[in-house]
Parts: sequence; C-alpha cells; structure tokens
Amino acid sequence: MTPTVDPDAPTVPSPPDDGDPTVLAPLPGDPATIGGWSLLGRLGSGGMAEVHLAQRDGTRAALKVMHAELAGDPDA
Repeated sequence: MTPTVDPDAPTVPSPPDDGDPTVLAPLPGDPATIGGWSLLGRLGSGGMAEVHLAQRDGTRAALKVMHAELAGDPDA
C-alpha cells in the first residue's frame, strides 16, 4: 500500500531525494535523527502526532512522534 498525505496538510517545495511524491520534505526544526533512525521526510501530521519516513541499516519504517505538548499527558 502506498502512503498518502492529507491534501490539507501544509506542503514544502521539494520532496526528499528519493522523489516519492507522497513524502514531504522535512520542515525547518525537524530533527535529522531520532533514536538511531535517520528521518527522510514527513508522511503526514495530525492532532496528536507527526509521522516521518525513517531509515536505519537499510530498513525503512514509518516513525510516529507525538507532539511535544502531549508527550507528558498519560491520557494522550
């Protein structure tokens, strides 16, 4: 299944180097890595989290990161 992006999500001018149009380029302030995973771009964003395309040791995965303001909320 090919990932899709919410058409109402903010976009940036150019996608990552792999040219996949469903992957948005990282936004200013996005980290380059999280827990040993290199972030390649954004797959989407919602009310609770952002989803990034990440890669480690040749394996790609979707990495969901909660918004900072919700990270300490046990009900989130």
